[in-house]
Amino acid sequence: MAVLWVRSSPDDPLQPWKWWLLTVYVIGVLAALVHANRRPSVTLDIGRPGHMTLTVARLFRRRTRRIRPDDVMGIAVSERKDQDGDPYFRAIVSFMDDRQCVVADGHHRNVIDRTAAMVSDA
Repeated sequence: MAVLWVRSSPDDPLQPWKWWLLTVYVIGVLAALVHANRRPSVTLDIGRPGHMTLTVARLFRRRTRRIRPDDVMGIAVSERKDQDGDPYFRAIVSFMDDRQCVVADGHHRNVIDRTAAMVSDA
């Protein structure tokens, strides 16, 4: 978008305010990329019994790990408060190597409980 804006008027020299606006735009894009890379997207694929695949994807990197049933210690639902003081629930899978993975989160406990039950049954 910035390149099109600069190229849109080739005869018109870029004024200093346009350079400042372009700089602010680029800084905003970089900040959005950093923010998008901070929180990973976690996917737990549950196939036939005994076959689970955990995928943790960030903006430029993706890690996939096969999980055996004996690698999983259990799943629990935790309750916290969000920024507004409302209850916020998370379904957390704990693994034998002391790692944890949040597979569902949200404000509705019944949805999180159903997800935890589905993962536990698998």
